[in-house]
Amino acid sequence: MKWALRELRIIAADPMWIDETVDVEKSVQQKQADVLGLSPLSVTGLVLYEKETVLLQLDVAGMIKLPSTRSLTPVEQSLAFKIRERLIPEGVTTDIVDEDDTIPVPLATETVDLNTILIDNVVTHIPVQVYTEEEMANDDYPQGNEWQVVSEDNYKEHEQEENNEGDPRFAKLKDLFDNENND
Repeated sequence: MKWALRELRIIAADPMWIDETVDVEKSVQQKQADVLGLSPLSVTGLVLYEKETVLLQLDVAGMIKLPSTRSLTPVEQSLAFKIRERLIPEGVTTDIVDEDDTIPVPLATETVDLNTILIDNVVTHIPVQVYTEEEMANDDYPQGNEWQVVSEDNYKEHEQEENNEGDPRFAKLKDLFDNENND
């Protein structure tokens, strides 16, 4: 979906409602090689041309397939996010104050390309950690010779134990201060 600003000035002076299914899988995979699959995205919301700017308020939902962070097994997850952007063409200044969740975005061309906006937003909403259901239920972490991955909770427990015990190289110094206080 692509519109010229002139076109939006006419058709989106009143809110233009969108309820579309958009397939951007190949484009997302070109930008992010880790994406194994992406279902067509359901896009609903509105586009509004207002004081020489374009307001996008869209809800996006779909399914994304990514490799597990631990085992590289393909994992399918739901992907749902909101796009709240105000597109501001070059040379235009605006006094419009939006809600906190609306991002002002400079618009370099005279066209609004919703597919490009969707692709960029999908890439920024890809989760960093992806696990299979078995990996989430199981606390087995990878390990090798003299190394292992530990959970954050186990790491904090181990760190506290080390802090409580202190460094064994300084154990004799602890006794030194006790002896000075007794003298």
